[in-house]
Amino acid sequence: MAYISLFKNLKNSNPVLDIPITGFYEDVINGEYKIEVEAIRSTTDPVKRKILKTALAAVTISGTFKERKIEGLIKHSERICIDIDSKQNPFIENWADLRTTLGSWKEVEFSALSASGQGAFVVIVISTPENHLEHFKALERSFKKLGIIIDSSCKDIPRLRYMSYDSDAIHNVNVTPFQLQYREPEYHYEPDKNSIQTGEDIGLLVKRIVKDGIDITDSYVDWFAIGCALANEFGEHGRYHFHRLSQLNSGYKPSECDRQFDKCLRHNSGYTRATFYWIAKNHGITINRN
Repeated sequence: MAYISLFKNLKNSNPVLDIPITGFYEDVINGEYKIEVEAIRSTTDPVKRKILKTALAAVTISGTFKERKIEGLIKHSERICIDIDSKQNPFIENWADLRTTLGSWKEVEFSALSASGQGAFVVIVISTPENHLEHFKALERSFKKLGIIIDSSCKDIPRLRYMSYDSDAIHNVNVTPFQLQYREPEYHYEPDKNSIQTGEDIGLLVKRIVKDGIDITDSYVDWFAIGCALANEFGEHGRYHFHRLSQLNSGYKPSECDRQFDKCLRHNSGYTRATFYWIAKNHGITINRN
């Protein structure tokens, strides 16, 4: 049986106790917090609603914690909670219908209305809890294909789920774990035939670095300096080498690399090929240009 942590309210970072996740489902359906939730739904004052919601008890759907932060995780529940609200999805008018529709999915263990009544949440069982983020990214894309935007904060394992009340919430006992995971695709930057107009020495140095598999972009300061040096020396044509060097870092993402180089194209004063040589030398890489 999966357990989750119960917190007195948003302001408390230490849990009151751990409870079976089925206990949370029962509390939502049976109205354990009906009075508090209906008070939130009945007020039209956004300030008052926020105060009432902040005081509401909450749980960490994705696991048990000794303290509500990722380092405080005791055990993952093999579940991820997805929030859908009216602010990001203004076209949704009937939340009860959405709750029922989502509750019919084989991977959804629980589907209910949110505390405000103008939103819904679902608890999905995932196959590989250690890949929580990859599962979230896959779910984010799956919902987007349906035209639904989910709260990006759901990717956070310690995220709180407020208590709610929904007597028509759906609890599925027989659930199929969600298998899909999304990872950034490996990216191979292919310049056009005129794009490699760089100095021969830098080309040789980049080739040596890539061949040896040495990451010289491991600090942000060096990464930025390398990009600026290449941008200053070669303009747009330096982007090819910047991608080749950045790919050696485990956190490499093509889109972020492009954004960084765009920034370097605008702000590269003071950086030259000497900057690049110096950083490479600090990583034990030099070339003989004689």
